Amino acid sequence: METSCTITNCFGGSTTLINNTAYTTEVYNSIASVPRAMWQQVVPAAHTFLNYDYLTAFEACCSLNMGFRYVVFRKQGRLAGVATFQTILFDGNNIGTEESRKSQGWWPRLVNGIVNRMKMRLLVLGNVFMTGEYGWYFTDVKAPGAEEVAALQSVINELVQEAKTLKKPVSGLLVKEVFTDRLGAFPQLQKAGFFEFPVQPDMILDIDPKWQTFDGYLAAMQSKYRVRMRKALKDMDGIEIRPITLAEMEQHLPDIEDLYQQVVDTSEFKLATFRIQHIQYLMEHMPEKFWVDGFWLDGKLVSYISFYKHQGQVVAGMMGMDREAQKTYDLYLNVLLLVARRGIEHGAKQSVFGRTAMEIKSSVGAKPHDMYLYSRHVSGWKNRIVIPMLKLLTRNKPWRQRSPFK
Repeated sequence: METSCTITNCFGGSTTLINNTAYTTEVYNSIASVPRAMWQQVVPAAHTFLNYDYLTAFEACCSLNMGFRYVVFRKQGRLAGVATFQTILFDGNNIGTEESRKSQGWWPRLVNGIVNRMKMRLLVLGNVFMTGEYGWYFTDVKAPGAEEVAALQSVINELVQEAKTLKKPVSGLLVKEVFTDRLGAFPQLQKAGFFEFPVQPDMILDIDPKWQTFDGYLAAMQSKYRVRMRKALKDMDGIEIRPITLAEMEQHLPDIEDLYQQVVDTSEFKLATFRIQHIQYLMEHMPEKFWVDGFWLDGKLVSYISFYKHQGQVVAGMMGMDREAQKTYDLYLNVLLLVARRGIEHGAKQSVFGRTAMEIKSSVGAKPHDMYLYSRHVSGWKNRIVIPMLKLLTRNKPWRQRSPFK
């Protein structure tokens, strides 16, 4: 089966060279322009989200209104790192939901009303659809130091100027996401006007080798949590969980898109629009690192979740869910239990649940890993007004950390 994807690059332009004090930098406007062998020489085979095939799918199938840049760093002529950028058309209406806006006080509602009117082209260092440090990799350091952050900042400045020259100027800049224990030299971006602010933590389950099986995982829980999980599993009576095939993806595409949209409608922060063709491409070209599990009720798909294998982790990806079926079958908790189960079954060190719904994710054993974003507006005076507003609306809300294990 061949998936149909069209590359639409909002940047335009061709390969350029940028020099800074530590690195020589090559910039490409399409992953297809980057010599595959060169890119893969830098990126470890286990790094799924900078894998050449993954980036090919990402560029071809994610969004028609995105632009891309791929950067190769050399140090003294030697390949030393890579980075990925995207441009997206940011719409302030994608922050918050109708329900969340109604529940806010007058001041957040006023700020939200102003932000909702914002439209800007945003330059993003990172992956707009995945939570985590998936935008860069340097061969000589575990986390970017002063030289590496300076090199990334230099590229950002050059891309801003290039976009202006091409009459497709960017207004906002975003560096996402940096884990607390890997911040290193990133705070130096604040000297260039970037605002640093925490976002919802990535929820990650550390898998104890002693569990060995999913039943061992449940047995390690305190009684009240184990009872809750077994009840959720019992509520799934009549639902079959199994992988979705490529043929089924094609057959059930309208249902898959509808289930995805039902989840998106409840999301409070959406940077860009995901296209289902992306997961079709990955299923076809990266079956050893990517798959999709479906929840089937009498032959009808009522939920699904995609998974990536990445550097010893099983990472939860895109999800779709029927809201009405959720009420009857406790689907969301069962999806979370499946994330834990797949990590155990695949011998992973961690199952990565992503952001949002932190409390219920902690109830299945996931712990928060704090992360930071860096953002600024290209205009100095707007930067002092706009970014603090975004910071206010995206600040973390209080939640209760659960501890389910004995």
